Amino acid sequence: MQFFWQPIGFFLSRPNADLAAVLAELLKPTNEIYRDGIAIGYLFLLSLPLVVVVATALVLQTIRRGLRYIEGSEVTISVLETRPTLALDGDDMAKGKVERRQLFHANRRGTSAYHFEHSATAEAGEILLNTNHVASYIDGQKITRELISRGGRKRCEVIETFSRELPTSWLATYMPDGWVLWLYSSKWLFKNIVVSRTAEIANLNEYNTREPVFQITALRYPATHVYLKLTFPESCERHINQPRCFRIKENGVQELDLRREADGPGRKALEVHVRNLNQESLRIQWSNGLVIGAAAPSPAPAPRRRPSRARNVKP
Repeated sequence: MQFFWQPIGFFLSRPNADLAAVLAELLKPTNEIYRDGIAIGYLFLLSLPLVVVVATALVLQTIRRGLRYIEGSEVTISVLETRPTLALDGDDMAKGKVERRQLFHANRRGTSAYHFEHSATAEAGEILLNTNHVASYIDGQKITRELISRGGRKRCEVIETFSRELPTSWLATYMPDGWVLWLYSSKWLFKNIVVSRTAEIANLNEYNTREPVFQITALRYPATHVYLKLTFPESCERHINQPRCFRIKENGVQELDLRREADGPGRKALEVHVRNLNQESLRIQWSNGLVIGAAAPSPAPAPRRRPSRARNVKP
């Protein structure tokens, strides 16, 4: 660093010097700027374009990151934390309950509802619509007013309306989400800004297929912390074969380690935690060793024998 600072120091130490004088001094084989070597000024001049290019690239990258940060901060909702949990019940694991606990805050005025969807993709899978329960709170006060549901047993969308417009804070909007979460969890700031939301719904025959997948995708709103969890009866642990976790962004895939742990009396759990899920998916997939209700393949029909034709045989 001293190598590049010496010409600047030379320029600043001489009030009457200009850039032309500094350049002329650098072009001397021996000069007052680099007194300990010969032709060091030439080396400085040759390396100067590279330094300018690198410095320009760093400045542009910093500006780009700053603009991207501002753009990401001004989305409608910032999800600080989300905890989707799939709880499989029964020895046949035919019934599942998906629960999602979230912490988020609004960044734009006028936000008075929250939209989300449920879907069943397995052939025999279906959503139990009467099990859909949602509750949102700000500072301990419930703000959920109404659930507007549309759809059927395969797919439904829900709009959760609030009793009042969600509050906003420019500090929460432009502060890093990790800091906002820490300040909220420490009960120092944002208790009247952050929404605590819990949603749950049950499904049938969605995850007792041969190759089930439990997945969350962050497209519109990036999530700062994501805890994806699968729980099941301890007696069914031997049927959760080859569980694996993948983080998928476009065509790029990163495999993650699953943490296996107890989850209350008689239950086991697989869980993974990631940060900054943005325009990507996080999934747990496994092979089901106990496929309940799967139709056995029909036996192949016996080949039909063609009746023999009588032929006249001449004596």
